[in-house]
Amino acid sequence: MMFGSSCRSRREAQTDAEHTKIEMDKSKLEKVFDPLHSLFIEYGVLRDSTPESFCHFFETITADSLKNICSDSLMYQKLIDISDSITIQLRCFNDSGTLNEADVAEMDSFMYFTVHYLNKIADLIENNPVRFTPDSMVKMILEDISCEAYAKPFYRGFGLSVISSLCMFSRDIVRNIPDEKGLQRELPPVGGLSESKIRSRNVLHISVGADSVFCNGKATRINEIKPLVKRFFLNPDNDTLMSEKVEKNIEGLGLTEVSKGVVLLTNLRATQYGFYIMVQNEIAAAINELRDEFSQKIFGTSFEQLSEEKRKAVMKKFPVAVSEAEPH
Repeated sequence: MMFGSSCRSRREAQTDAEHTKIEMDKSKLEKVFDPLHSLFIEYGVLRDSTPESFCHFFETITADSLKNICSDSLMYQKLIDISDSITIQLRCFNDSGTLNEADVAEMDSFMYFTVHYLNKIADLIENNPVRFTPDSMVKMILEDISCEAYAKPFYRGFGLSVISSLCMFSRDIVRNIPDEKGLQRELPPVGGLSESKIRSRNVLHISVGADSVFCNGKATRINEIKPLVKRFFLNPDNDTLMSEKVEKNIEGLGLTEVSKGVVLLTNLRATQYGFYIMVQNEIAAAINELRDEFSQKIFGTSFEQLSEEKRKAVMKKFPVAVSEAEPH
């Protein structure tokens, strides 16, 4: 019995050693996307971890099946959290300056390929917006990328990003036939937000036009949106024209100030899809940075490196307080 137990211990130790070696051999880009890859396997979005599973997903996916696999609320919340974490990590990918040449080359390949592919999608939207659907995007992927390619981390990262986008597309966006100016989105109505019941100082109204942005009626450049949103929520000088703060007792943080502010995002029907997404990204980046900066200040580490309990606490302090209204 002791000999059998010893053998098992050796096997377990060997298995642990092999697993450790696999983890050490992974590139930094692989480690960034690992949680997303694991999530999709856990919920059956991808059947396994092989490169062929990506092709199988793209070959068999339909609008109905996409809605089914992405309809789980818990899975969707995990997807949002992991995507936020990936965004932060990619922004800070080489802040420490410790990347080796292979990691740098891999990240460059990922960024080059992703930008190249997004440009192809943008061209498709501009040239024939009526025909642009998730199905057309999947068809383009199948034509351009072989199954074997997903063995490479930068292709795999791209594939995971596409699947994530498709899940969000199926969950949140209802498409209309766009006009000649580009793909437009019909956004869900503002959920429970009544401006008449919220003090005006607590609403930051961002209006997106065909080629312009206005924040509370003032013309605003794209690169001004993120710092403006951060300042609106933080209101460090207790400006009476910015959001109020209320003290809340949050488990893991204790008594802390939380903004009562809400970003109200509206757009014209003439607004082009790509321009609208740029504005959305700046708002999301503002909230991500608020969470990350607070995590660094309180816990001495980045938001994505926090435990699940601490992440939930920080998310309660800085919730995604954004409502999207119907285009007008």
